[in-house]
Amino acid sequence: MSGLREAEETYRRMAYDTVAQDLKMGLNLGFCRTFAVPEIARVALFEYGLDSEQGAETIAALDRLHAPFAIGDDAFRYVLACFDLAPMRWCAAHAWRAPTDAERTASHTLHLGLADRMGIPEVPATWREFETGMRAYERAHFAVTPEGRALRARAWRGRRARARVGRSQG
Repeated sequence: MSGLREAEETYRRMAYDTVAQDLKMGLNLGFCRTFAVPEIARVALFEYGLDSEQGAETIAALDRLHAPFAIGDDAFRYVLACFDLAPMRWCAAHAWRAPTDAERTASHTLHLGLADRMGIPEVPATWREFETGMRAYERAHFAVTPEGRALRARAWRGRRARARVGRSQG
């Protein structure tokens, strides 16, 4: 099995079995972190694998979605880091167990594969290096902006609405 296929299988197991809810929460937190970067705030896959037909369609849709915007490679790497690292942080702090180094590496390998297919250059080879780069990016770029506030407000309104629907159905 290739490194990417093994990483996809490990990440899939995490997402659908071992830490499913915690990984979902971490992904949500990763997404919300991107709102603090003005360049990203202005713009507002793994089930079948990156090289599957569905994976290729998703990546093509992401490319089309981002194509009209002038997004720098640093911002793309930061968003990728949020989706790679924030779920692992959440799981480490709140799941019934912390992700293993193999699971963290699988997550990073999966996101390296996504970066390769989306043409995002110079992604650090290890998740530890990625974490260092993410922290440096946040120190340099986090700022309060009207766009970031608006995105956060919309995201929280959507979460509250989904919670109300879930309670009314339960």
